[in-house]
Amino acid sequence: LGNFIAQLYESEDCCEVDARKCQPNDLSDNQNNLRQSCEEAFRKITESYYNFPAELNEVFAAWQKECQDREKERIGQQLICASLFLRFLCPAIMSPSLFHLTQEYPGDGTSRTLTLVAKVIQNLANFTTYVTTALNTYRAS
Repeated sequence: LGNFIAQLYESEDCCEVDARKCQPNDLSDNQNNLRQSCEEAFRKITESYYNFPAELNEVFAAWQKECQDREKERIGQQLICASLFLRFLCPAIMSPSLFHLTQEYPGDGTSRTLTLVAKVIQNLANFTTYVTTALNTYRAS
């Protein structure tokens, strides 16, 4: 993720998709920028499978087997995805300096982009649909 984070720090592309925080005529471009950033983050994550720690692989395999033994395969997948993304990957995206992916703290725009990318990636990992996400956002408003 280090190279991806460095690219975001250097980029001037805006990824703000909250209509209250950006100009209406910028929204479509911002959505496209966010989609591209999320796709790049996901690509970097999937391409780094060879760096996955063996210890975590063993733990996740044991969880998966336990869920399969109980005929709850879907729960095993959700448990692994939620754990991996919620505890490791999304925090690294949101706070890259804490994970030694960068030395500097991001500016406001970059910080917002990191937050948005982490939210999208987390929703994908949680198998959250757009409708569920939109309803939860509406309820929180």
